[in-house]
Amino acid sequence: NSNNNNSRNATFAVSPASQQDLHSRLDAEQQQQQSRQRQPHPQHLDVVSSWRQAQRGQGRVQWLLHTGPGVTLVGLVSNLGLALGKAVVGYLAQSAALVSDAGHSLGDTFTDVAALVFVEQARRPPDADHPYGHEKFETLGSLVVSLPLLATGVATAWYSAAVLADPAAPTTATPVEMHSDGLASLWATLPWTTALALGTAVLSLLVKETLFRMTMRVSREQHSPTLSANAWHHRSDALSSAVAFVGITGSALGFPVLDPICGLVVSALIVKVGIEIAWSSLRELTDAVLDPHETEALKARAEVVPGVLSVHNFRMRPTGGKLACDMIVRVDPSTSVSMAQQTAALVRQALMEESSRVGDVVVTCYAETDPESDKPVIKRSTAELEQEVRSVVMNVPGVLGVSHMTLHYLAGRLRAEIQIVVDSNLRVRTASEVARRVKRVVEREASVDEADVHLELDDGSEPKF
Repeated sequence: NSNNNNSRNATFAVSPASQQDLHSRLDAEQQQQQSRQRQPHPQHLDVVSSWRQAQRGQGRVQWLLHTGPGVTLVGLVSNLGLALGKAVVGYLAQSAALVSDAGHSLGDTFTDVAALVFVEQARRPPDADHPYGHEKFETLGSLVVSLPLLATGVATAWYSAAVLADPAAPTTATPVEMHSDGLASLWATLPWTTALALGTAVLSLLVKETLFRMTMRVSREQHSPTLSANAWHHRSDALSSAVAFVGITGSALGFPVLDPICGLVVSALIVKVGIEIAWSSLRELTDAVLDPHETEALKARAEVVPGVLSVHNFRMRPTGGKLACDMIVRVDPSTSVSMAQQTAALVRQALMEESSRVGDVVVTCYAETDPESDKPVIKRSTAELEQEVRSVVMNVPGVLGVSHMTLHYLAGRLRAEIQIVVDSNLRVRTASEVARRVKRVVEREASVDEADVHLELDDGSEPKF
């Protein structure tokens, strides 16, 4: 185990106490991974399978309300119904705002389908083609979901501008007259098409706001950017329904120009949300830092882990709804490989406990004060250096063997810790002189800058050469 400590840096995933233990652990882990691949992944069930697996009655209601595919299907059905209702009522009431709102709801049906596809793909476990997992499909899905949103916004703006540019075109119902008895009289004199348009806008607002809250809750629970983007589709549709209500009401009061103007406001809201979602997705796909404060907070947490002297090159990138972190931590040069591995494990555990979004942490341990100096200096292998030192040591009179040896390369110097075996009958002064002689000879004849020699009395066992 001491011979493994000669490396000046190492990236730790598993550091067992011996090579035999390492191979046995790797074999066991490989067998477990193959067994998991042969069995269905508990989170990798397609929509139909997960629906069938859910128990009838309350179980399926919970599936619809608390899973990504479930809330997306609820939104899909709702959007189809709202799009059809808004289109019919908007045509009958000759409302540009409501027709624009219908186009928005129709666009949401396509985004619901896209969300289903990408959320399903992102939930797949790692495989040979995607060893790092499929989480990036979440980000790609949010980008794809933003494109129909932008297209819908442009189309609604075009339609509303065309209505606004043609004063002769009918945009709403005939204005009604206000009487002294106020709103009650106004409601009684409203044409049925206008009243229906107002009711449709209110119903759409309530439904879409409910869908927004449901979808956003699940997206936060599952850290899903695709579901988050889809939730904002629902919120933008709720806002557009509110604007449509104002436009229809204004037209009914004798201000028909408010209807196409409100249609333009709706389109502006749609385009704004689409641009924000697309920009966020592009930044995530290009591994841009999304939240510098979160990066600094996680780095600060790693710096206070016991055994960590300093943290360098801390990097963090989003992978779907999770975060992948990698860093270099400096540890005490005298720390063994196995204990440095424990420090790396503590850092990994601390970051995952600090933020539920952290899904992967890679820790590289360095003993050098300058982790940037990672160019190889020693051109010979560890085995060759150890053999050279042993040959020199065994030529020193009084040395029976070398029981342990550890090589360190720190601050540009090669240092050897050597434990020699001497006769137990030697006097302390004589044994100490043998150790000093070994130190002088090694530093003079071997490729070592500094030697630290320790004594071990011969206990009768076979010495190591």
